[in-house]
Amino acid sequence: MNYASELREELRELAEQNLYRRLRDVRIIDASRAIVDGREVILLCSNDYLGLSSNKEVIDHAISKMSSISQCSSRLIAGNDPALIELENELAKHKVKDRALVYPTGYMACLAIAALADEHSIIYSDELNHASIIDACRLCKASIKVFKHNDVANLRELLTSSSSPSPSSPSSSSSSSTTTNSRRGCSSRRRIVVTEGVFSMDGDMARLDEIGRLCREYDAMLVVDDAHGDFIYGKNHRGTAEHMGAEHDVDVVISSMSKALGCFGGYVAGSNDMIEYLINRSRTFIYTSALPALFARAALKALKIVRDGIIEHEGKMIRVHDRLIANTRILRDALAEKGFNLKGSTHIIPVLIGDEKVAIDFANMLFEHGVFAQAVRYPTVAKGSARIRLSVTALHDEHMLKHVVDVFSMVGKELNLI
Repeated sequence: MNYASELREELRELAEQNLYRRLRDVRIIDASRAIVDGREVILLCSNDYLGLSSNKEVIDHAISKMSSISQCSSRLIAGNDPALIELENELAKHKVKDRALVYPTGYMACLAIAALADEHSIIYSDELNHASIIDACRLCKASIKVFKHNDVANLRELLTSSSSPSPSSPSSSSSSSTTTNSRRGCSSRRRIVVTEGVFSMDGDMARLDEIGRLCREYDAMLVVDDAHGDFIYGKNHRGTAEHMGAEHDVDVVISSMSKALGCFGGYVAGSNDMIEYLINRSRTFIYTSALPALFARAALKALKIVRDGIIEHEGKMIRVHDRLIANTRILRDALAEKGFNLKGSTHIIPVLIGDEKVAIDFANMLFEHGVFAQAVRYPTVAKGSARIRLSVTALHDEHMLKHVVDVFSMVGKELNLI
């Protein structure tokens, strides 16, 4: 069999469908600027929402005690550097949970979901959940039920339909591994509701207050991936659950340190028993090298800055959270006023285009006028719902945002979108 020709044919089909992906030469200057393919542009597709990845204090702290690049070992062997332990303690305080567990990447942290479910479990997953959550669901042997996006009524229907004892319950078989729970007459099958906090492609927030109450009512575990809301939202910047007043309803928090924290890695926060269980059962924690300690030190300093809320940028002191919210409002209001179809309400601003080819053309034309933003297409989003996904940061200034709006307006008119 000629594997090379088969691969080339599949790539050709992707190109015909305007779904082909290419790598570009990108050198980040800071959260608002980059040099792409040799030219400086306004950067609007970084997840460095608070601008901390280029912060000198963060960088200096990361390398201050550096004696090696990596521990080169699993944490269960020789990789459990003290910086990781200190970071986990601070992340647990940040999330108001008993403990936290650091993973090498956010994706690997999400795959911890697979360790929480077995063949007797049911996972209820929002239809717009991130690919890492979908992969975690596929890896485990649980029954998967997908509920309509942010639709609490539909989630209730699914929970209700699976609340009666299964045929293998003690009422039908004394040898069954399940038992009947008196609460709502449901079987003891572990039920897990999984949702993002801020949805990465739609820029909206999960209705965690309502979902949390529903999980309590139906005795379901609530797992929230808050990669895009953590360190930003809530009075203490603890994330979407704090913003929604639902922190105590969330059993397990999964998050990333490569977005608003400006660093690298992921983590899970929960009860003592939950973290001990993951240390012993989560394959993406056990069978991989530990996050390098330099990233843990960077995250510790970045977390302190998040708590303080102030950084120095180009000789000025910036309140990063206030600036991010203000920039979000400026850009959202201006693009909506121009007639663009926007989704969500957060710092992630999806500009709906629809056709994949038009979205690619739109992104290319933006780039020609000094704005770097990517076209997001299938399978990341549904077919026919291609979009330009904008990520606003605290480091964008009003002049940059005005230029972005002017360029969007020009390109939108040229492509007959507004």
